[in-house]
Amino acid sequence: IPYGNLGTVNEKIFNIAHGGKPRDDDAFTAYSHAVFSNAEQIWNYINTYGDAERSSPFRAEDETRLRDVMHRMTRESNPTRKLTHALEFMKMTADIARAQWAEFGLWRMTIGFVALVGAVSANAFAAYALTYDDGDNAHTSTTLMKTTKDEANNEDYTIVATVGVVLVALASVSRLSNSYVVEERSMSQFLFATYVVALGIRAATFTRARIAQVSVHTILALFANVAMFKLGTNWIKSDASVSRDAGLGFAFVGCAGCLAFAYMSHRFVARRFPHTMPAVILVILAWFAVAARCVEVLVLGGDGFVAARMCYGASAAAAFAAFARAPSKAPEVETDTIVRRCALFVVVIVPTLTMLAGPALGVIYFGLMIITYGSTAALALGGDPSAATVRLRCRGFETTLATGAWLASTVVFFGGGHACSFDGLHFAAAFTGFKTFHFYVMGALLACETWSADILLAACAPMISAILYRGDKTQSTPSSVVVRVAQKITLVRTVPVLCSVLCAAAHRRHLMVWAIFAPKFVYDAIGSTVADVCAMTLVIFATRTPQASARAKVKAQ
Repeated sequence: IPYGNLGTVNEKIFNIAHGGKPRDDDAFTAYSHAVFSNAEQIWNYINTYGDAERSSPFRAEDETRLRDVMHRMTRESNPTRKLTHALEFMKMTADIARAQWAEFGLWRMTIGFVALVGAVSANAFAAYALTYDDGDNAHTSTTLMKTTKDEANNEDYTIVATVGVVLVALASVSRLSNSYVVEERSMSQFLFATYVVALGIRAATFTRARIAQVSVHTILALFANVAMFKLGTNWIKSDASVSRDAGLGFAFVGCAGCLAFAYMSHRFVARRFPHTMPAVILVILAWFAVAARCVEVLVLGGDGFVAARMCYGASAAAAFAAFARAPSKAPEVETDTIVRRCALFVVVIVPTLTMLAGPALGVIYFGLMIITYGSTAALALGGDPSAATVRLRCRGFETTLATGAWLASTVVFFGGGHACSFDGLHFAAAFTGFKTFHFYVMGALLACETWSADILLAACAPMISAILYRGDKTQSTPSSVVVRVAQKITLVRTVPVLCSVLCAAAHRRHLMVWAIFAPKFVYDAIGSTVADVCAMTLVIFATRTPQASARAKVKAQ
């Protein structure tokens, strides 16, 4: 019986087969026999699985109701009334089964959807309607304090922000289609490429002095987009499938990439923030452990457990060395402090995430991730992220940054060989450095590998926001800028989740509900939760102020 007809038997089929009219004797007899047989099969199924207390698919009160209806059917001698009882039994069984397995509980889904709409509305209000105090001028996050110099920039960011919102809306609404999941990877690449071109045109039009830099970042972003697509479609899930010759090549690339990342950690973090040198040294040791694991797994055929444990240990020690130092005594968190904290989080977590992505393609994946995020941010900033000449009061700029960040994160997600299906999970990543199963440890490692793009985005967003504050100090504090940008990114990320909930509800009786629609909903829901928790934690950590200093400031006032 087709899944959509669960709980019924199509009477028209028997009428057509016997060439008679409805309720013809032969057709009715055949139809009744099919209904009785189906009801007996369902009853046998319930009795078989009901013997085991833990595996019973129905509750005790449900089984009692079904047993009463079944007994009335077996005791009935009139064929018509017996058929009515059988159909009642089948429909009741189907309703209970759907509520428990297929429909996820329609009433609970409605409550959850209403709660999600309320959360999205509150997030939108916080991101766009709340009043922020910039010194003597209070304004909403969408208000532009116009100056003659910035009037031109006001309109062009509004146009680009509108393009970004339309692309995000298109990606969200497309989730309502039952065929969207099949082409989601290709569509995300197309939407991101469209947005990169729009950013490139805007940057080239209004920053003609940096046309060369704009062109370079546009080409890099488009290159990373194509490379991510090829990497995701040809992802190597099993290291055992890599031949020896290919393993030598991947090991060489992996070791070279690890050395490059170690140098970048020293060059861009340790030199800029001298107090971070002990942590960076431990991070460099973690990168050497990742390189050693690449050689051991791909060339020597080992398991790499020792190297993986060394990477975990070095990263944990680096985190302790980076974040256990005494906090600043300044009453307000400074821009350099936010940048330093976020940069330290990135350099500490990236060796572990790279190792979890795999010895063959992990380094390539994170190299392309850095190019994708870096080029997108550079284009949003006018082609030169170091200049930070963009004024945050330009209408639509924060929305431009938020939509671009989300579109880039979708490309990076699929570039890592992931897919919105349960068989798309990289289960081997959960056992990196472990031989036995540990539920919470394996779950944490698998979540870090699956949503590594959102974890890094959670750190990059506050860092870029703090850099922007340095270029536009008309804002009250850098913390307010960081919070506003984080709110907009969270809002952009939540809207597609809302559409995924609607899609799961609309297709709750579909034959492929557990193969397509439920996994997509689970991926979006858990991914959004992981990203929001990381973003909230990083924002609080990056903008935290020592309590003693805060109390002293209040006392002085």
